[in-house]
This record gives sequence, C-alpha cells and structure tokens, in this order.
Amino acid sequence: MGFDAMVSFALSRSGCAYVYGCTGKPCTPAQRLVQSRQYPSCAQAIRENCPVLSGRTAFCASCRHQGRPAYDCAQLVRFTLREGGFRPPSGATSLWHARALWQARLPFFLEYAKRHFCILFRREQSGTAARTVMAHTGVCLGDGRVIDARSHAKGVVLSAPHEYPWSDMAILPGTEVGGAPDMVTPAILSPGFKGEPVRSLQARLIALGFPLPRCGADGIYGRETQAALKAFQYAHGLAPTGTADGPTLALLLPSSSAPSEQTEGGIL
Repeated sequence: MGFDAMVSFALSRSGCAYVYGCTGKPCTPAQRLVQSRQYPSCAQAIRENCPVLSGRTAFCASCRHQGRPAYDCAQLVRFTLREGGFRPPSGATSLWHARALWQARLPFFLEYAKRHFCILFRREQSGTAARTVMAHTGVCLGDGRVIDARSHAKGVVLSAPHEYPWSDMAILPGTEVGGAPDMVTPAILSPGFKGEPVRSLQARLIALGFPLPRCGADGIYGRETQAALKAFQYAHGLAPTGTADGPTLALLLPSSSAPSEQTEGGIL
C-alpha cells in the first residue's frame, strides 16, 4: 500500500484549517457559513475562528488558513487513507469500527507509535452504551510525529505521540505489528486479520487443546482459526461467534488488558 503517499499527503495538510464536517474544500467565509448551518452545535466555534465572520477584519488576507483546504479530524484521516488506496468510512467512530480495514486494533502504545505508521484514536469517556465512541482521530506518521485536525482554534497540527491523550491505535494491512509488546492485546480480532496478534491468539488456542492442524499459528485469521475459536467459546459458555472480542480474550489471554466496548454516540 502507498504509505509514502499517505505520509506526504498528511504532511502537506499541516497548518490547514479545522472546520467541523469539512471535506478538504477551501477555507472561505462562505464555506464556513455552509458548515455552520449544517452543524448548528459547532456554528459558534466555526464563526469565531474566522477573521471575517467574527468581525475582526473585512478581508481574508490576514488569515493563516486563507484558501487552504479545511478538514475535521475524521475527514483528514479519511482523505489520508484514500491516498493509500483504502476506502474508509466517514467519522471517527465508524472508522474505528470498520474491522475489515484494519490488520489489528490495539490500545495505544507509545513506543510502537514512535516507530510505525498507524491511525490513533481517543475514546469518548462520557456515556454508558454498548459500543465504543471515538472522540478524535489522527495520523501517526511512523517517525515520531502525529498530524491531526485538532480543533477550530488550532487547526491541523503536528505533534509528538505523547503530547495528546490517545487511547487506541489501528494498524493497516502491510504494517509491522511485532513492535507491540506481548501484553498489549487487540481490542477485537476477527476473520481477515493478520499479524502477530493473530499468531499469539492461535498459539494460545493450540496450547489450550484447540488444534489448528492445517495452518498452525501462521498469523492469518482464517476459517480454521475461526472454527477453533468457536469451539473454545462454546466450551467456556460464550456465544460461539468466532470473533475474539473482549470477553473471549479475557478468558483466552487472562493477562491481557483488552479494553471493553462502550456506547456509540455523536457523529458517526
């Protein structure tokens, strides 16, 4: 996949404007008015951070974002991934739950993020529902830098991974997963995932007496792994879904710290 193209695109957006819901259209007072009408809850912030709409000046010439593309956090990530040939959904929460897009989804691990390209997320802490809600997302460039559309006031910024309270990360196919420590367990694994987290899952199944005679611990979550996991789930009183979710991983890998799923809410 085009990791270089994704990095180049993301870096080229440093210093661009943050406008909620914007999809790379040029930042102009007219476009900000469109967005403020579409998203009334953000209208005040959209207007206050425009020199013209706020009344600070009559012209755009003094604005550092003049004519540059505008994004919110999810759209910046979405358009970055499209540069790599991916077709991600819109919205931070929908992006996180697009399981077919990811090789693995893990709790945020700083040392891994410093060295690998991945997509970072921050969980929404409020609310109590059944599905995880992501409040923010950004692109970890794999060189010790992260770029994200931070806020209406700050725009698209470059920072270090430790300078923002990220909670999770998602890893694309073709990316090395082995840099993550053994105690970091994916939040969920399902058919189609590949890499070290899958290999660890397979090895644990084999060790517990649920063999994989054809493929062994090959790091590919195929039909044989799914069948073995279903057998494990059935034997332990879990719904035999064949998906390694939080409750399954808690039994299969007791030392793991797989995060629990929470409620979805807000913009998807």
